[in-house]
This record gives sequence, structure tokens and C-alpha cells, in this order.
Amino acid sequence: MPARFDAYRMTDGKTPLSARYFNPVWQDLDLRLVELEALRVGWMEAVSQVSNLGLARINELVGAPMTTVNEAIATLQQSLAELPDVVLAGDLDTALQAEAQARALLAQQITALQQAIEDVSGGDPFPPMAGQAGKFLTTDGETRAWGTPTVPPVTGLQRGTAQPRQLLGISAAGAVVGLAPLELLDYADRAQLRTITSGSAIVRGLGLFTWEAGSTEPDDDETCFAAAGGAWVLTAAGPDAVRALWLAEISALQSALTRHLGKFLRAGFAMSATSLAANAEVTFTVALEGASSGDSVVVTPVAALASAVFCVGVVTAAGTVTVSVRNASASTATLKPGTWQVLVIKP
Repeated sequence: MPARFDAYRMTDGKTPLSARYFNPVWQDLDLRLVELEALRVGWMEAVSQVSNLGLARINELVGAPMTTVNEAIATLQQSLAELPDVVLAGDLDTALQAEAQARALLAQQITALQQAIEDVSGGDPFPPMAGQAGKFLTTDGETRAWGTPTVPPVTGLQRGTAQPRQLLGISAAGAVVGLAPLELLDYADRAQLRTITSGSAIVRGLGLFTWEAGSTEPDDDETCFAAAGGAWVLTAAGPDAVRALWLAEISALQSALTRHLGKFLRAGFAMSATSLAANAEVTFTVALEGASSGDSVVVTPVAALASAVFCVGVVTAAGTVTVSVRNASASTATLKPGTWQVLVIKP
């Protein structure tokens, strides 16, 4: 706003002090003041707008974090308010001590574990694996090492030409060798063995047979089959053959036992005499089914007899045994009564 002082300047003796002079001056001053007031109002509004914009930006940038902080402070204050006085006073120290002890114990355990790992790995470490592809880990009982598996050479076989039912065996030199084909025959076809002169064969119901060149074993159609130049001999009997053989043996034993037991007949009788006069004899009759004339008889008293006293038994009729007790001395003999036994033995 330009200065207007020259328009207001007064000169002594020339400037009239009247309305014509002062009204223009006051009008000019009033207009200038109006302009200043209008400028002040605009400035305040601008300041207000800038302030509002700054506050809005600050609230946008800081409002959310401040809200989170305020919520955290409120939560902490609530938690502190809910803590018992005893925790604030004494238990907190105990908890801190327990935590320190736990940390120390954990550190000790970690140290011990590390030492154990070092002891194990340092005492007998695994050998390096680099360049050991296809090898296996072996040990001599003290140290570990990488080894290469060895397989005996295969002889008698060609790749892709293996014969059906061919067995593998180990030669005297320790080599894997191909054996003759294995024949598999039904029991009804076992006679075919007499037309084969090499290899091995299994006959169902009998077992495993092997060819023995030059063998003169008799052909029994079960355990041996004779062929030109040798014989097929049963090497490993199958379960059916073992059972059949055992059944035959058991049947024979049962028959022999039955026959054997049938030769012995037993019976007991009451010998009631307590004494026997000199040169006297007493007899007893014993019924024993199956006893026949000519069978042998053995009499067994309950106690030993005097030196001059003896007893004999004789089959006097079919199913009847007569026992005689004689005193050949010149004085009376004492006898012990009881159940004496009679044994009849058939021829």
C-alpha cells in the first residue's frame, strides 16, 4: 500500500482547517483501514485452513499407531491391576530365580550333549563317503571301513540261457556252479526215474532223489530206482513219505507188542497158610483165563521163604493153575500170608 503523506501534508498559514480539507483525509484513512481489516480476515482464514489441514494429516499418519499404543497401555495397566500383591512382592523374585536356574540347567545339558557327540564322533568316526559308491560299510570289531562285496564266479551258465528248473550249487573250489535240471514228477510217474541218468529229481509224495552213478542199491520202487549205470537214491524224504514209513514201523511195533503181551498172563491169589508142618504140602487153585497145558508158571510169594520151603505152579487144566507150597525140612516152617502172584508165560 503506497504512502499518502504528501496528500495530508499541512502548511502553516496556507492549509485551511475546514471540512473541505479534513473530510478527504478521513475518507482516505477509512478506506485504507477497511482494506487492512479485509486483509486480516483473509489471513486468519488461511491460517485456520492450514492448521486444520496439518491436524488432519497428523491424525492420518499418527492416529492409528497412537490408538494401538493407547490400547497396549490400557491392556498393560489392566494386567498390572489384576496382578496380586504377593506376585509383585515375593513370587516374582522366585520366578526370576527359577528362570535363571532353568537357563543354567539347559546350558549344562547342551554342553553335556555336545561333549557326548564329540566323544562319539571323535572315538570312532565314520570313514569318508567320497568315492565309495557301490561299497558297503564293514567292521573288524574295532574300526569301520568301506568294503567291496565279492561274489564267486558263476560257471556252467550263460546270460539269458538258464535252463528251466536248474539249481545252483557251490563247487569244492567255492565257485557257484550250475547243476543239472531238477526233474519234478508225480508219484504215479516215478518210474520215469529209471530212464534218467543225471541230475536231481523230486517225486511228489516221496521226496528228493539224487543220481548216484555206479550205485547197486536195490530198487524198491519207493526209496531207490535203478537205472543204467547207477541208481536214484532218496536223499531227503518228504513229509508224506516220512509219515508212511513211520506208520508202517508203528504198525509193526504195535503188532509185535500185541503178540508179546499176549504171551504173559498174570493173576493173584490169597495164600492164607501161616505155617507148614515138616515134610508137608499145601495147594491152591488159581483161575487164569488163557492158561494152557505146557505154559510156564512163575509163583511169587509176598516174602522170602525158608531155605527148605519152595513153591511151584503148574497149569493143570485149561484156565486153571495149581500152586503147591512144600516144606522139605524136619521142622515146622513159618509162612507169611498175603496175595501171591502167578505169572504164566506162553511158548
